[in-house]
Amino acid sequence: MRFLDNFSAGTRGAASAEHFLRTGQYAVIFLHRQHSLQPFSRHYSHSTNPFLALLDVVGEDGKVKPPELDSNEEDLAGGLFPPISSVGTPATSPTLQMRSLPILDGAFPPMDHGLTVQVRPPHLSPMLKLLRSYKLVQSMGILHSIPFVSIDEYLFLLRGISRVMGQTKDKEGKEVGRRGMYYLAAAVSDFFIPHTRMVSTTPFHPLAIKRS
Repeated sequence: MRFLDNFSAGTRGAASAEHFLRTGQYAVIFLHRQHSLQPFSRHYSHSTNPFLALLDVVGEDGKVKPPELDSNEEDLAGGLFPPISSVGTPATSPTLQMRSLPILDGAFPPMDHGLTVQVRPPHLSPMLKLLRSYKLVQSMGILHSIPFVSIDEYLFLLRGISRVMGQTKDKEGKEVGRRGMYYLAAAVSDFFIPHTRMVSTTPFHPLAIKRS
């Protein structure tokens, strides 16, 4: 099955959310298309400079270990490296949940202990700044992400968030009022699809609430 969809990655929405958070005056409800770019992590995803290329494996002696096979020649029939478990969002389809990579018993020795991951020096400073910013935002609880897939789901969530924002009060009992803002960074397509034949679209909408 194929879908006519928008190819926007969501850069504008993710970057805008970061800007609102950086001011220190807003908490952001980030309503976004599932698998689109996210605030902070956008700097290393959908990038020509993937984050794995910025990392090195370091041994107990503090030296960078060169790439090497974890098996001998007899084990190469089982594959170049062990099966990699998914680290992303858990599958929502019952069919996908039951699928798993084959376990090749005895084909690969256990991984060495004492190994660590190190960011390459030229990239350490920008990555550290980004990580500290992300951790600060998480500790303050001022970024809440809500994913959607279909246009109907998006409209339902947007209406619900709007109602919540309309009823929200601060610690002093004051309503959000004009301090609340809806920032709609939608990727608009230049074609029309009848509602009865429409599956999904890809707007990216951070909703900002001024904190003071």
